Parts: sequence; C-alpha cells; structure tokens
Amino acid sequence: FGLRLDTCTWAWSWTFSRPGAIAANGIACVLYLITVESLRSYVASKKDYSPPSWLELVKRVHNISLSLVSLWMFVIMTWSIYVDRRLESWHSIACKNTSNEGWYGIANLVYLFSKIWEWADTYFLILSGKKVIFLHYFHHMTTFTMAAVTHNF
Repeated sequence: FGLRLDTCTWAWSWTFSRPGAIAANGIACVLYLITVESLRSYVASKKDYSPPSWLELVKRVHNISLSLVSLWMFVIMTWSIYVDRRLESWHSIACKNTSNEGWYGIANLVYLFSKIWEWADTYFLILSGKKVIFLHYFHHMTTFTMAAVTHNF
C-alpha cells in the first residue's frame, strides 16, 4: 500500500505511487462512512434510546488520553524542528523538511493514526443522541487521508 516503516530508525513514508496506497486511503473513508452509518442506524432503531451509562466515563478517558498524546506530539515535533533549525527564517519554516525518522518520525506516525482514533468523537456524538453536522462528518472522514497526503511533501 506504499507504507514503508523502518523500526530500527523509526523512519517512515507513505508514497502514493502505487494504486494500492490510494485505495487504502479511499477504504479508510468508506470504513468511516460505514461505521458511522451503522451506529446511526442502530441508535435510530431503538424506540426509547438513551445513552449508555458508561459513555461519560469513556468520553472523559478518551479526551484526556488524546490530549496527553497530542501534547506529547507537540513537544516532540516542536523540539525536533527547533533542533533542525527550521525556525530561523520564514524560508526555513516554509521550505525546509525535517527528516521523518527517530522521535519526530514516531510522533508523525502517531499523528497520522490519531486521525482514526478521533473517529470516536463522531461515535460519541451519535451514542449521546446528538446530531452530527456535515462539517464534523466530512472533517473526520477526510483527515486521515489528508494527513497521509501531506507527509509526502
């Protein structure tokens, strides 16, 4: 599928030179669509639906965990681009690439897969009986693919 991961250096890349790579990202969008619509149908099929009792605790754990992982990624990426001297000029900020390996590579890979983790936000809205607006729906359906595409540049 175009994903290359070297676990010795934690270098990785995801090129879109193969049709399988494009298909994999399309499949991710379709998987999101299917899971959201299935959950919507399930909730709608229940006559007197009420959110499960465990939902609030799971949402709290999810939000705290995702926040801590996001903080970790921010610290690693910010430190890495500082050490790589990318903050010295507007040109360096816009044009210089930091090698996608080591801690920076791990943080970038975690960032990519955190986009799938964030699908839970939509599931929580549905399980809470709330409406999912199109912007939220479209955003979560496409961010994994957009993150994968941007790592090619």
